[in-house]
Amino acid sequence: FEVTTPGVHTVNVWMREDGLIVDKLVLTTDAGFDPVAVFGDQGPPESPRVERELTAPEVFPNGGTFSADLAVSLTSLGDTIYYTTDGSEPTMSSNVYSGPFVLSETTTLKATAFNTTDGSRSPTTDAVFSRTACSDTRIMAVGDSITLGRDGNKNPDSGFRTSYRQDLFFSLVEAGSNIDFVGSLDDGELEIPVFDSEHEGRGGWRDDQVAANIFSWLFANPADIVLLHIGTNGLNSSAADVSNILDEVDRFSPDTHVVVAKIINRQTNSPLTSTFNSNVESMVLSRIAAGDNLSIVDMETALTYPEDLVDNLHPSASGFKKMADVWFSELSTLLPACAQ
Repeated sequence: FEVTTPGVHTVNVWMREDGLIVDKLVLTTDAGFDPVAVFGDQGPPESPRVERELTAPEVFPNGGTFSADLAVSLTSLGDTIYYTTDGSEPTMSSNVYSGPFVLSETTTLKATAFNTTDGSRSPTTDAVFSRTACSDTRIMAVGDSITLGRDGNKNPDSGFRTSYRQDLFFSLVEAGSNIDFVGSLDDGELEIPVFDSEHEGRGGWRDDQVAANIFSWLFANPADIVLLHIGTNGLNSSAADVSNILDEVDRFSPDTHVVVAKIINRQTNSPLTSTFNSNVESMVLSRIAAGDNLSIVDMETALTYPEDLVDNLHPSASGFKKMADVWFSELSTLLPACAQ
């Protein structure tokens, strides 16, 4: 057939077909070009075939310890995944992965992606999950839409809002920590891979609103550790409302440890945010010196601005990952070791 470019040339296009697949195109501006004379009846020679290399499946979480039934997800690049839970090498007669499944005991999981047309296979992924008798540490993520997940990183539907919580969950489980995220809200439950998605991140809430409600949240869902990132909405320089939140946690239980975050800044730099953070830090350090069960982390300097935000207030996926890393670093010093 011919392709005409107005004002330029008429281009003759000759195709070699391999079944329904176009294997080779010859484009020429020579109207007298005869592909049969040049290539014979079969057209241009067949291109060399390159077989796609199958990649090993990913496992979420990638092993670790657990003390309650644990949901496990597998992913691959469009290939069919076969897996075993007895340590044996997967074959095309093994379990076919169709969605998250639950482990309830110590398990050696192996997973392989197969091309079901030609039987080729990927390398095998191994993950060891050890069930322990240790109790879980209950963690409550508290904050506003930054804790909820504004999902510049994905879908605006609440079922896909994961914030930093999904990354943090997998980091903790894969490090061998026995944890249970708690709260009355459940957002991110549709996200793959699945994770423990309960929290208390209230979109649009101010620190005074959290202070008025956190006691009832803890009463309904007691927590050993609270992760507190609050102050973005209704921002002012005072740390008084954050201090009121800490008073309410102490009223519930002085044994509950609160990790207070110096909040993230904005795409357009906000000196007021830095002032607020400085005042919060001074207040927290004063309370620690008086024996309060607290620690503080710096989220403001953990992010790169504006690259790690999707709008003036909310992190992108990279920003949420950096927040998760900061929480993880602090929790690694707080979570108890558990004998296997």
